[in-house]
Amino acid sequence: TGGEPLDRDKMAWLSRMRRDQLERLIEIGLVEQRRISSTLPIEDHLEAWQRSVAAKGRTRRHIDGAFKRASAVLAAVGARRWADIESHEIETWLAEQTGTEGWSMSTHNRYAQSVKQFCRWMVDHEHAIVDPLRSLKLRSAGTGTARRKRRALPPHECRARIQAAEASTVAIHGVLPATRRPRSRPPAPTG
Repeated sequence: TGGEPLDRDKMAWLSRMRRDQLERLIEIGLVEQRRISSTLPIEDHLEAWQRSVAAKGRTRRHIDGAFKRASAVLAAVGARRWADIESHEIETWLAEQTGTEGWSMSTHNRYAQSVKQFCRWMVDHEHAIVDPLRSLKLRSAGTGTARRKRRALPPHECRARIQAAEASTVAIHGVLPATRRPRSRPPAPTG
């Protein structure tokens, strides 16, 4: 291919080829390995990413969670191959989940981070040339709608919480009730 990017028609043509035909094109030097990675099913890349993350010693919970979230995002936008990943589609889908499903900002960001990490891995490991999600930003506290408005506690609720803390016999983070009583009266109007 001489180093120039393949156009969509050539990518589509390559994506319809059998695996053995693609391997033969690579073997004889007509197509570079990194050029055809984008034609492989996205599941193949996700599984390779999952194995790579596991090899770094991450916990099973972290690995499974990141894989599940990235897979869910890509499936939801219909990305079956690397070339199908569009930043604006993922951004729109994530925003819809935050609005209709009631996702919190942190859930939104976990899904966005997982799929962004997958895309960065693809580029870093030379399975792809460009990260299609390089422009996808995480949400900050000032973005979107707040889940709860902060408010000062009414005096009766404030008194009830202080009384409950003072009456407690349970150690919290190793601090006994008698020790924390002097600190159990925070300045209430600060919100």
